[in-house]
Amino acid sequence: MTQGKLPLIASKPDTAKLAAVISERHGVVIPPDDPAWAIVTMNELVLGAVAHEFLGAIHKVMAARTAELCGTLRAAEKQAGHTIDAHARAAAGHLRNTLREEIAARGKARAINTPVRRAPAYRRYLAFAVGALAVFAYGFWMGRS
Repeated sequence: MTQGKLPLIASKPDTAKLAAVISERHGVVIPPDDPAWAIVTMNELVLGAVAHEFLGAIHKVMAARTAELCGTLRAAEKQAGHTIDAHARAAAGHLRNTLREEIAARGKARAINTPVRRAPAYRRYLAFAVGALAVFAYGFWMGRS
């Protein structure tokens, strides 16, 4: 709906058409300069003013209802966000607890069933150095022959 003043009269009535309808229904011919057209114009102005007031009242009611609906929608969005957040936090907490239990169960099973023993670091480095020396010696020997 447009803002501001509404036009009182959307369009002028076609007096020739009205005169033809009156003549057809009632058998009375009303010439264009007859004072009866003044009554038609007065009725038109009164109807336009009433329509303008009515549309203004409808506009005020619709604006109030729209503002109320916007407030309700904001509250509903906020409540939905809180609910989704609470469910997501609960699901994440449940998943976290389940993973902790699973890790603890696997850790206990590994500790009970297969103890992990690693060689000291110097033994691993020594094995790597011996292997590297063997590869170097083989390459040197292949290059001499």
